[in-house]
Amino acid sequence: MRITPALPLICLFASTAVAQDGSAVSIDYFHRFVIDGGLITWFVLIPLSVATFALILRHALVIRPSRILDRQDYEKLAKTLARGDVEAAWRMSGQGETFLFSVVRRGLVELANSPESAETAVIEATEERATNLLRRIEYLNIIGNVAPMIGLFGTVYGIILAFNKLVEVVRQGGVTQPDQLAEGISVALVTTFWGLIVAIPALAMYGLFRNRIDAIAAQIANMSLDLLRSVTPDGRDRLRVATLAPPEE
Repeated sequence: MRITPALPLICLFASTAVAQDGSAVSIDYFHRFVIDGGLITWFVLIPLSVATFALILRHALVIRPSRILDRQDYEKLAKTLARGDVEAAWRMSGQGETFLFSVVRRGLVELANSPESAETAVIEATEERATNLLRRIEYLNIIGNVAPMIGLFGTVYGIILAFNKLVEVVRQGGVTQPDQLAEGISVALVTTFWGLIVAIPALAMYGLFRNRIDAIAAQIANMSLDLLRSVTPDGRDRLRVATLAPPEE
């Protein structure tokens, strides 16, 4: 047997020439893995695979520790609170809508009342921001769970086509040939294939991004609590005045 070099399957446009029993058989992967899949593959599963790839790429660029947590912001807040300037820290936390600033600001508001309230506020604020990030990646979870069901639907549909062809041939008094069942079986197998191709990376990356968000959120919560613990009782008194004062024009 002689196998000519072929491009990877992902390109779907390469062909492999296989010699068997002295005859060469051309295998067109694009035809077998796309055309034979039918309408379900063309208009549902392949677009889903493109959408999955786009979502994975987008989240990989956005959901990174360096993008969500700016350590320079933490260092600025830490230095400001270390010198006891709680008013400046309060103003600084309101300058942006970053994950860290929003959590620290909620904590500072409650710290004016009690350290226990501040800790609860930090946890709640962290959970809210983490939930917002998790909502963004939820589409990957949905696609990962729906794609196999679509593939299974295509499998059942393909089997129905094959059996309908079998019944048609039998009714005409003929003998069923394997190639007469090929269309239905191809639809069944190719749609299952594409359903898994879509679902596996979608669910894998969803789990990866979810764990990354949980880790970043836990880190920000701990950093925020450390910042709030550095505030002295006198600083809490001044913070109470700062949080009640109207914003500067």
